[in-house]
Amino acid sequence: MRHPSSRRSLLAPNGRFADRSRAGDRSDIASQSFALIALSRTAEGAPQSARSFLSRSQCLTGGGYPVSFGPTTCTGDPDATALAIQGYNAGSGAGSSGFAQGWLVNQQRPDGGFASAGATEPNAATTGRVSHTLVTVGSGSFYRALKWLEPRQLRCSAPPEQRGAVPYDSSGFDRPTAVRATVQATLAFFPSPKGFARLSAAGAKPDSPVLSC
Repeated sequence: MRHPSSRRSLLAPNGRFADRSRAGDRSDIASQSFALIALSRTAEGAPQSARSFLSRSQCLTGGGYPVSFGPTTCTGDPDATALAIQGYNAGSGAGSSGFAQGWLVNQQRPDGGFASAGATEPNAATTGRVSHTLVTVGSGSFYRALKWLEPRQLRCSAPPEQRGAVPYDSSGFDRPTAVRATVQATLAFFPSPKGFARLSAAGAKPDSPVLSC
């Protein structure tokens, strides 16, 4: 993890946190949002210019956020929008991400799930990430999403090595995608009301739960 001062050194004059790597600048909505969240936890707080840059990256039509900066056609992405809302609101009581929140809630399917951009079927990874953000803004849509997620978790009838996992989608358990989906579904199962900006290990125990199968 970068030291806060190192992260601040990546802030460009226009407010964008740029990457420095052999692959060039691959910063996007997610990296901008996480930078804002991380720096909001420091004494200096998150730079206003970075917050403004994120706000300017929002699609003018609809209110969602794209995955990358400056696309030819701005298309809202549920995962990116969920992170952008948390990034924009981090450390700011005066901030408002209302248009983005409205767009995000409108992406919820009738069954409560959320699909990634361009997909026709909801998935657990996107639904978990969006659910976490819905909790932070006090949206009742969180409960519908949680009801979609809970029955999809594999329980005692599953093979021992799969118990507790959440498959990515209806295609069933696939370890590589289930790991990501389970991590993000956990954000919905045990949500932090203040989001990533105030996530804490206080009260946590260094052990793992034991399944009662």
